[in-house]
Amino acid sequence: MDMMPALFIGHGSPMNTLELNGHTRAWRRLGKALPRPRALLVVSAHWFIGATAVTAMARPRTIHDFYGFPDVPVVQLSINALQPMDYHLELGSRLSALRGQGVMIVSSGNVVHNLRKIDRHNPDGGTDWAQRFDDAVVDQMMRDPGGILNVLQHPDYDLAVPTPDHFIPLLHAAGLAAAGGGAAPLLRGYAMGSLSMTCYGVGTESLPCEEAAGSATMPEGVPADQTNI
Repeated sequence: MDMMPALFIGHGSPMNTLELNGHTRAWRRLGKALPRPRALLVVSAHWFIGATAVTAMARPRTIHDFYGFPDVPVVQLSINALQPMDYHLELGSRLSALRGQGVMIVSSGNVVHNLRKIDRHNPDGGTDWAQRFDDAVVDQMMRDPGGILNVLQHPDYDLAVPTPDHFIPLLHAAGLAAAGGGAAPLLRGYAMGSLSMTCYGVGTESLPCEEAAGSATMPEGVPADQTNI
């Protein structure tokens, strides 16, 4: 069996996910270009706990208000908040064997994720420091994904990554890329100044990189530090 592609998806607000915009159009085109997996292993910034765990129950305790998806099994892997950065990079590399079994690994977070610096008046833009850091990560991922921890020394790292939860999913993708297949950006874009929407593919060398715009704006009256994106 051919190696299944792996993805890092830069996620944004629910509006960017649900509304029709440049990002959702690009994601739809990407979905049509990818092969159908036997199963999905998902690593999300929003399961950040003090353990390495997977969902293994027949009926997860989450109540979903959406339905109608194909019958593709989905398992989620937690992010262990107690482990150092190199642990997550190595774990990504070890997960590479699943790609040969038809499992698509999708990690989701943001290369740049600073909610306190959100600028509602800049829906499609990135600040200078956000762009510098995002560009440095693109260079590292394309040139040497196994050396991704080098970007922790970048002068804009502390602004771009004030908390590790949204950045760590990128390390899983970097580990997968270092294990085989390489990495390349599939989508470039920003939202509200301080969020990078950049997406990466591992083993997707035939797919072009798109520039996306048209981010959805935050609803008026929602404080930036109370959002969960």
